[in-house]
Amino acid sequence: MPWREKHKVFEKWGSDVITSVSWTGRSVIYLADADLIQRINGNARFFPKPVEEYTVLNFFGPNLVTAAGKAWRRQFNVSKDVFNSAGMGFLWTETRNIFDSMMTTNGWNNLRAGEEIVTPHVVDITLR
Repeated sequence: MPWREKHKVFEKWGSDVITSVSWTGRSVIYLADADLIQRINGNARFFPKPVEEYTVLNFFGPNLVTAAGKAWRRQFNVSKDVFNSAGMGFLWTETRNIFDSMMTTNGWNNLRAGEEIVTPHVVDITLR
């Protein structure tokens, strides 16, 4: 897969575009050109988002990933203020604080190198 090999696959074929067509008729286009990717992502008229493939991500309701068109614009307007440097800094700090608290509460900050934490189900530690 191209994402595992990074740019090596594109270099092998001498192109920034690789297409793959399966017998099911589904085509996949891999791109290594950032400008082209941005143009495609910004042109919903010619390259519509396949929202039907994202329905599993609607678990908590519509969001930026699962929405398109006017629904996407509404989601974007609601969430745009948190996707900035200050918002991401806050998110990083809070995530680190939660992680540190979890490590301390469970005594995991005293583990020696190579020791493992075995949890049968991640929900056991995330929804306390």
